[in-house]
Amino acid sequence: MRALRTGFCQSGCSPDNVQTGTACTASNGSHVSLGITTFYSPSNRQWDWIRLGLPGLTGSGNMNNFQEGIAKTVDYTASAVACNPPVVPVP
Repeated sequence: MRALRTGFCQSGCSPDNVQTGTACTASNGSHVSLGITTFYSPSNRQWDWIRLGLPGLTGSGNMNNFQEGIAKTVDYTASAVACNPPVVPVP
């Protein structure tokens, strides 16, 4: 398991949002699972659980948004795209 750097953000995030999370590859190499927490300003939190098949990096996700007045769960399709600029591996 490897922690993602604080500040990782999917496309469309505003500058004051911070994301942290973990990613883990299945022992048989069939998929990678991600758990991501988004901290929105001032008090909203969102949790995403994503499973992407390997090597294609497509799959599905589940988002839970606990902002007051929203509190809903949404399922979605997910796929990985290359970072631009490329991410530098953490030693």
